[in-house]
Amino acid sequence: MSPTLNPGSISGSESKQCDWILVEKLSYKLWHSYQRGDVATLWCPENPRIQITKRLVAIEGDTVWDDAKGRPEKLLPGRCWIEGDNARLSGDSRNMFGPVHMGLLQGRAVAVVWPLWRCGWLERVEKKGRIVSRAPPTDS
Repeated sequence: MSPTLNPGSISGSESKQCDWILVEKLSYKLWHSYQRGDVATLWCPENPRIQITKRLVAIEGDTVWDDAKGRPEKLLPGRCWIEGDNARLSGDSRNMFGPVHMGLLQGRAVAVVWPLWRCGWLERVEKKGRIVSRAPPTDS
């Protein structure tokens, strides 16, 4: 499943129904590292009382194309690039935040659990054409 979470808000309907998602936090704090294409929950860089859900497009050391600046931008250590799957309506690194601190990431969204008709696993999908160059792999 490649999500646009809360699709009712996209179609212009007045429905305020939100998708409920299952978020895996513990192993990402202790053992795993985030990967390009993960759907992550994070604290909003502009309002740290709100959690948002975005796709992780690039990680520290990657160079990503920044549409707002019209040039590539190399992500510094501890930074990542996030984008919503619905580019037209999403506030994200492209148009609001720029590179985001990895410390704001809270976990990886793994599944939609409500409403029932939208239940399903969330896929790790890398966005093609956004990364100009990848960081070299690290030995971990």
